[in-house]
Formats: sequence, C-alpha cells, structure tokens
Amino acid sequence: MEELTIGSFRIGDENEISLMVDRVFDEFIGINYTYEGQQTFKNFIKSEELLKRYKSGNKILTCRIRNQIAGMIEVRDKNHISLFFVDSKYHNLGIGKKLLNEVLRNDLSEIDFITVNSSIYSENIYKKLGFKTVDALQEKDGIKFIPMKKYCKEVEVTI
Repeated sequence: MEELTIGSFRIGDENEISLMVDRVFDEFIGINYTYEGQQTFKNFIKSEELLKRYKSGNKILTCRIRNQIAGMIEVRDKNHISLFFVDSKYHNLGIGKKLLNEVLRNDLSEIDFITVNSSIYSENIYKKLGFKTVDALQEKDGIKFIPMKKYCKEVEVTI
C-alpha cells in the first residue's frame, strides 16, 4: 500500500472532505435514508458546516494518500464520532482503524468511552473496531442510526 499520513484538519480541506463523504454516502448509506434524511445529511456535510464545526472545537483528522484525502473522522466533545468515512477505493486497508486509534491515542486520558450513531451499513464495521450496540435502530430527521459505544481500555484497535 502507498504511504499514508494521518494528520489534523487544515483549513482548505473542507471541500475535498465534503465531496469524498458525499460520494461514499451516496454509494453505501443514503439508500437506507428517506429523502428528508438524505437532505439532512447533505446539509451536515457541506464544506462551510464542516469548517464551522472545526472552528467551534470539533476535532477532525484526515488520512492522506498521495496528498489526497482517503479518509476522515470528526469527533465532538472528545468522545462522540460525528463523521467517519473512508473513500471506497481505499476500503479494507486499515485506514479507519488508524484514524480511530489516533483519536483514542490523543484523547484516551480524558475519556472513558467513545460513542457513535452508526448507519445500518457501518454497524458491522464498528463492531470490528470494538464498538457494542447500546440501543435499537432509531430515526431522527430521516436519518436511521444505531447507537453504539466503545469503552477505551485499550489504545489499539484490533481486527
């Protein structure tokens, strides 16, 4: 695999992140959402919204391959994953695991657990990353999600 780098969000990344997340959403996740849910999600990932959340304190990390964004993770309040996407051409290369490990490595002393509202598509991926389902499938604003939690006893995620 080509060399990848995990790093912090840089102002100017928001457009590339938004486009990548939108592509992956359309390919794998959006089919399970209502029209309302698709619109809610697409508004959430607009570049100006990403930038606004970053400036308000959300942590955003990116994974780059050949200086292109191959994956990203956004965390709010140090322990809730708001967005977590890997470009489909880079699936199954461990990029998601590396992004999550970097979040846990940096914030482990301050958090006991990390949560996510997983899409139906991503539930098994999160289980492989050590998350447990904590509630039934829910829907809000047309977005279907499964609440999940991972206790942070270990820094490294194993698959």
